[in-house]
Formats: sequence, C-alpha cells, structure tokens
Amino acid sequence: MKRIFELGKSSYRFLRRWLRISRFYAGGEKPWSRGYFEYKWRAIAKAINDPRLRQLFERGGNLPRGYGFGIDERIIELPWALAQLSEQPLSLLDAGSALNFLPLIIHSKLKNKKLTIITLAPETNNFSRQGVRYTYGDMRKLRFADQAFDAITCISTLEHVGLDNQAIYTHEQKYAENHPADYLVALKQLYRVLRPGGTLLLTVPFGQYVNIGFMQQFTPEMVDKVVSVCPWKQSVVTYYKYHSGGWDVSTREQAEGVKYFNIHTTKKIEADGAAAARAVACIKLTK
Repeated sequence: MKRIFELGKSSYRFLRRWLRISRFYAGGEKPWSRGYFEYKWRAIAKAINDPRLRQLFERGGNLPRGYGFGIDERIIELPWALAQLSEQPLSLLDAGSALNFLPLIIHSKLKNKKLTIITLAPETNNFSRQGVRYTYGDMRKLRFADQAFDAITCISTLEHVGLDNQAIYTHEQKYAENHPADYLVALKQLYRVLRPGGTLLLTVPFGQYVNIGFMQQFTPEMVDKVVSVCPWKQSVVTYYKYHSGGWDVSTREQAEGVKYFNIHTTKKIEADGAAAARAVACIKLTK
C-alpha cells in the first residue's frame, strides 16, 4: 500500500510539473511567470547530467548556442560548481543553501559527500533522510571548528551577506541590515573552516555595481577583494555573460559593464529576456 501511495504522489508531482511548464510555454516563456521555476529546474537537471556540458564547465569552454536563454544565473553557477567539485568523498559545506534541491542532492558528485548546509532559516526542502545535515546561522559567525571541511560551495550567497535578508530570506529583524562590506567578514570565516589544500567554489553576480537592498552586484574591484582578502594559494576566476542568444563564457572586460535585471522593481521583461544577473563571476579558490 505504501508503495502504491508513493507512486501516486510521484505521478501527481510529474503531472503538476508538466502542467506548469505547459503554462510557461503558453504564456510566452517569460522569466518569473507561472511555470518558470519548473522550467528552470528541468533545464538545470538536464545540464548537470550532460557529460559534454560538464567538460565545457570544467575547462571554461564555449557553451552551445542558446544555452540558458531566459534563465537566471543558476543555469551557469550550479553546473559550474558540480563540474569543479572533486569526485572524492569529502566533507562539504554548502554556505547559503544553493544545493538544497533534489536534482543536486541525488547527483553523483554529491551522493558520496558528507554534506552540511548552513543558511539563515529553515526552508521547505529538507533532505535529512538523505544524510544532509542542516544548521542555521550567520555566515559571519560560523560555529564550526577551524579546518572542519574539505570543500565549500557558496553559490550566489556572498552578495546577500550584511544586507536586508529580512526582506526575503528570514523574518528576523536583526538581518535587516546595510553593511555591504561584510562579505569580506564571511569570506574570512569560510577560509577559517576550510582545511589546507581545500577548495572554495563561489559565485557572485558581476557587472555594474548596484545595491538593491537584499543583494549587491559585484564589480571587478570587489572580485579582486574576494581573491585577496585571504592568503589563497591559487585562484581561478571564470566569467560568464548573458546576451540575447543565451549564456556563454566571457571575459572580465566584456562583462564588467552589464546591468542587473531586478524583477522586484521592473515587472516588464526586457528585450534580451534576462531573468536576473547578466554576468556572473565563478571563483575557484584553493587554500
């Protein structure tokens, strides 16, 4: 009976997802419209399980034409992070909870990891039964021992540190802040809890500076500070840029002038179909 019940739930979820994606197509495939979330995650799941794309993200190669058109920067950040992550069984800290989604939790790169997720507050998704450990708190005051983790991911999280996280991510008033330089405090904490030889994989939206309350877009100077604030032994920064033909690898110079699209203030999708950041810096740091 339990098996039948589970199959019924699975069929219902599939049908609901299919209907929402169908509505997304019928509505003109506009970012953040009904069905966008399901459409985006179907694309992400396909990307992270494509061996050819994995190789391109590993070496920073050019992406297929039209890749990720109309999809926000997660279509770059998550495949890039998984491509860079070691195959070995490691203790992994996900700072910011970007990995807390089923297509990622069941991925081969994560299934053999001892995964700890830290974020400000509990979320709907919870994979404790799959062995994921959750802890809640401030990245600027990590409660982990020195050198506790073999690897760390911090995907599109650093840009929120010290800003108004009460607006979207938690109800706690104390997180309604405006301390834009505090991302450097968080970085020092991540460095502290990473073992020597370990890797930090982090991404930030990149381009013209903007502070929109709950996040800020990083400039070239801010990326330089990310790399230099701690004595990393090695650093590699790969830039990706969005255009009307989708996402592709770019250069720092080509990406530094782009503007962030904020759906919270501009409800009309712009001509290029951008969903959020138009460029992203993917940074691999080795301690």
